[in-house]
Amino acid sequence: MNRFSLIFSVLIYLLSCTSNDQNRLTKSELPVLAVSHGKINKDHLSSIKSFSHYLKEMSREQMIASGDEKLQNMAKLYFPDSTVIKGFDLHAREIANLDTFRLVFYEYFDLYSSENDAYLGIFSPAGHALDIHQLKEVSFEGNININLIDEQLIEISYYDFFEKNKFGKNGLIPTEGFYMNDFDNKRSILEGYIYEYYRIDFDGQLKSIPNTTTVSLKRKYPQSSARILSFSELNELSYDEIMAMKNEIMAEHGYIFSNKVIKKKFDKKSWYQPRHTNIEAFLSEIEKINLTKLYQLERQY
Repeated sequence: MNRFSLIFSVLIYLLSCTSNDQNRLTKSELPVLAVSHGKINKDHLSSIKSFSHYLKEMSREQMIASGDEKLQNMAKLYFPDSTVIKGFDLHAREIANLDTFRLVFYEYFDLYSSENDAYLGIFSPAGHALDIHQLKEVSFEGNININLIDEQLIEISYYDFFEKNKFGKNGLIPTEGFYMNDFDNKRSILEGYIYEYYRIDFDGQLKSIPNTTTVSLKRKYPQSSARILSFSELNELSYDEIMAMKNEIMAEHGYIFSNKVIKKKFDKKSWYQPRHTNIEAFLSEIEKINLTKLYQLERQY
């Protein structure tokens, strides 16, 4: 009787590539992940434990001073930009620990000069950088929030002060590097949020979800076209509110309602211009995601 054991080895490579996006840094090539008899090798398990321990230590310390050689040197193992950004304090916290990816926010800053660079990193469980996204700069009184909504959908919200006369392609442009009191005319300043959305693909890369809809602020639920709504938010709505929100997204793009009651309601709105019987081509990715959720909830009633 032959006594041969079958040994299966799986070699997984994620090759680094250079992105054309200036907000991305190059990814490091991942080492081989060997699997024998369905078990991850000891070296890989040790790497996972080391990265987990480092993230916990970062969370406990709150801030790693530029002079802390031990933890700063460890940062170079995980954060690719640590090798080129020197002399800055470092703050990091884990956003989410998924089965195959870990989301980490980290920031380099100098308390004396008020300079800072903030990043969202997608890492393998062992701490290998899969994708690094540099975040927008905010004013000293602004802040950045990163949330994982649903599975593999990331929301980045920038809360800041904005100059009324400055508009960019994606909305208002934040006032960079100033406090609110630095402005002589406070009436020219708005306060609010800008949202960005990303999907994490199979390889751990961040794929932007663009918002191509210009939202009418006269709507009752403009947020349904401006940002991705979580199920926890939508579950707070009544059936009538769910229907109103769904119909409002469709009305934004000139959908011609066959229901006379709904049609009569929107005919009274100054922003509603009925033009299309099919609006699929006009919906943004954000609106498609929200409509899918609203239809799901509608069927539950």
